[in-house]
Amino acid sequence: MLSYHHFNNMMKYTLLISSVLLSPLCAAQSADVIEATADPTPDVVAMAEEMAEILTHTADVLDGVTDKSSADLAATALAPLKERAQAIQAATSGMENMDAATQEKVMNILLPLFSALSERMEKILQRLEANDYYGSEALKSFMLEN
Repeated sequence: MLSYHHFNNMMKYTLLISSVLLSPLCAAQSADVIEATADPTPDVVAMAEEMAEILTHTADVLDGVTDKSSADLAATALAPLKERAQAIQAATSGMENMDAATQEKVMNILLPLFSALSERMEKILQRLEANDYYGSEALKSFMLEN
């Protein structure tokens, strides 16, 4: 059974993913952005693809945790991934209301990933929590803060 902390971590992870990836889909694109960019679609799609890589790599890093040493290394490896995700979020924060074709491209990248990662991350987080993050305060702090 999922503990409160594990559920809370999973929700934070899901909210981070959602806010980073889906927020550009929810607001109206400004005239300045439209004028400055002849075709914004490749940039948004490229950002979605990069975010997919970040999320997959995050799961891979966490999946490789088997002891305190690998847990400490994972905490260190996750920090730059978080920074990259935040940079994508910042880059997409001004983009608003993508056209339907762009939304479809982005969702075709993200939805399959969310489905696969959601189940995978739940198992990984359960294992990490069950093993008390393998004694790594660094990983535990990182996971509980994020």
